[in-house]
Amino acid sequence: MSCVVSTGFVEAGSFFFPTIACGIPLQHGTLQVMDFTPSRLVPVKNFYILFGIFFVLLCAVAGVAYWQSKQIESSTPSRFTESEIPELAAIGESGACNVAVVNLHGELYTYAPTKGEDTSLMNASSTGADPLLTTIAISGDIAQKIETIATFPDIKAIVLDVDSGGGSPVAGEEIARALIGSHMPTVALIRDVGASAAYEAAAGAERIFAHTSSLVGSIGITASYNDYTKYNDKEGITYVPLYVGDYKELGTPYAPLTKEGKQVLMDQLQKSYEAFVTTVATYRKLPYEDVRKLANGLAFDSKYALDNRLIDEIGGRDEVRTYLATKIGEPAVLCPNW
Repeated sequence: MSCVVSTGFVEAGSFFFPTIACGIPLQHGTLQVMDFTPSRLVPVKNFYILFGIFFVLLCAVAGVAYWQSKQIESSTPSRFTESEIPELAAIGESGACNVAVVNLHGELYTYAPTKGEDTSLMNASSTGADPLLTTIAISGDIAQKIETIATFPDIKAIVLDVDSGGGSPVAGEEIARALIGSHMPTVALIRDVGASAAYEAAAGAERIFAHTSSLVGSIGITASYNDYTKYNDKEGITYVPLYVGDYKELGTPYAPLTKEGKQVLMDQLQKSYEAFVTTVATYRKLPYEDVRKLANGLAFDSKYALDNRLIDEIGGRDEVRTYLATKIGEPAVLCPNW
């Protein structure tokens, strides 16, 4: 319903009143349902009766508008609730959170493969899962987030939330370098697992936390793959090698790996392994030989990792908040899913 107050006035008794009409909007016009022009009403001299009617109608229109706004508000889903994200309840009237949480969840890669892409080479440096079928983390995206956070003046610290069995060693190094390059305090929080390249990424943080039951470490390199030569022979598939350069097709799953070729690959893996150990030793400020003894590919429990200085503290978000509060000089309020 809508009401219109005319600029013209009519006389009713000894009083002057505005012309008031209310109507219901229709598709092809407006159906007038009430006309409060005093000339069409029973002449009265009591101004307050007409004023009261006008006031009641005004309140009714305002009430309908308020009800509609509440309906729209209730039908719009909120991204987070305080019960789902406890940090929101802690924000209070002061406004914003001040610690950005960046997730590193799933298999770690330098970029997201597309459907139909050959991911065999990507798997060679990961845990072997198909990146098209599993949750993946992209180092370029994560590193960019860490760098972008520096432009937000209200953000005082960064938490890398880690739950990953690893992936590309280059991806791990990219994230670690982004953390090291940040001007603000950085923390890595390992959830279920922080292993291999994911641990390398976490090592770039100033301090590493892990839960009591977390798995940490798995410092090592793998490039194992399936040999399809016998399967292809059985299916009558003939592989036709066409290449220039003695080692151009080294490691293809469609041709047998020679003894010489395997040695070349093992030499490359050894160099990658030594670089991994050196990176962890440098980032964690540990003697190379200490890390070398731990670099047997095993993922350790949190207590063992703490005793050998692969992490700094056993704890979760509460402990992270307590630590960061001392670093930034104010209560640490986490911004989820940055």
